[in-house]
Amino acid sequence: MDSRERTFLALDFQEPDRVPIDVWMSSGFERKITAALGTTRQQLLDELDVDLRYIEGPRYIGPPLRDFGDGVDEDIWGVRRQRVEVDTGRGVETYHEVALSPLAEAPGVEQIIAHDHWP
Repeated sequence: MDSRERTFLALDFQEPDRVPIDVWMSSGFERKITAALGTTRQQLLDELDVDLRYIEGPRYIGPPLRDFGDGVDEDIWGVRRQRVEVDTGRGVETYHEVALSPLAEAPGVEQIIAHDHWP
């Protein structure tokens, strides 16, 4: 079974041969692991049999998004992300992680449909 079949079966609530795998890495960790293994990102994901791949979409060009001034900003979906700095011993790496997911507490479909941040 290939990644596409596996993923679509899982999304259709059918049982694939195994759970589809995804990998999220900070850019600093990705640089470190690919350098240590002497490989590329693509080769690493292939070697680990990762099913899901990120595809860069179009850049946002709409009105300014909310910036709370404390390292937290909000995307077009209403998801707030916190800027995180990590001292790696070889410098500071910066990335963003979810600080508030607006639908995390939605009790039902009605609240999801009523969410005011659908683009």
